[in-house]
Amino acid sequence: SLNLSFQPSHVIYQSANSELWVSDVSNGRVAWFTHSGTDWVQRGTMNVGANPRWMAFNKRQSKAYVANQNSNSVSVIDVASHTITSTIDVGQSPSCIAIKEE
Repeated sequence: SLNLSFQPSHVIYQSANSELWVSDVSNGRVAWFTHSGTDWVQRGTMNVGANPRWMAFNKRQSKAYVANQNSNSVSVIDVASHTITSTIDVGQSPSCIAIKEE
């Protein structure tokens, strides 16, 4: 378990870099953690949109997508650099992400 100083909504594991990503609905960000010994250690945060609810990685785990429910947007994050590369305006109150890759 993790002791967090914020309200989480969704957690995903990024296996390529062994990172745990947690959406922070209170502060409009995503925190990422790595495992150190027996503990998960927060390594940083990425500011996304208001009320981030759901996250998903593409097949190669090179990009992450975050549904920002109260911003009506999806943030696209470069996983290697932990930076937002774009913000996509979408319909009202996105709360889920589905990725179809061929």
